[in-house]
Amino acid sequence: MDLIVTVSEMFITMLVFSTVLIFAALGGLISEKSGVINIGLEGLMIAGAFSSAVAVLFAEDANLGGMSPWLGLLTGLLLFLALGTTVFLVKLIYGAGETRTLKEVFTKIHVPILSDIPVLGKALFVAYPTTYIALFLVAAMFFGIAQTLKNQIQLFPFADQIPTEFIFMFPNVLIILVLIGVVGRANPPSALGEAYYPGKR
Repeated sequence: MDLIVTVSEMFITMLVFSTVLIFAALGGLISEKSGVINIGLEGLMIAGAFSSAVAVLFAEDANLGGMSPWLGLLTGLLLFLALGTTVFLVKLIYGAGETRTLKEVFTKIHVPILSDIPVLGKALFVAYPTTYIALFLVAAMFFGIAQTLKNQIQLFPFADQIPTEFIFMFPNVLIILVLIGVVGRANPPSALGEAYYPGKR
């Protein structure tokens, strides 16, 4: 039982800390697909965390209650500052290397029944709203790709020989293969890091 609790707590902590990494990774993926390497993801993450924390603190002082973390999230999305600027501003405003502890934070959402599943229940179904949003974006991206492939398959001549049920179940099968890690190694774009010149691609 102790092992199950330990593993469950490990998954919970992993999802909490990986939420922000998922958002940053999705942004980096979009940049790489356009041939641009974004080496400032860490700075943007720290800038977003700083601006969100300041916004929440001001919102708390204004007695905005549960709206405070959402206002902080919106501020983090709108503000892009350099790493050095965030350190300077936090020392300028609070006279220290960090802000004070936040009082108004997101509360975890408990999904009935599913949260009682051993090990993964509390990790996947007792989480913060931002974690659910991140997981939804990842799932939606994979499902969108799978749906596109499904539609393309139906255009080939051999599609008439494949039962319709198999074609429509293809997106779900592809997602399962991705989740168990048998799809293979992803290859970066061939033009990654190269300057873009119109008419040369």
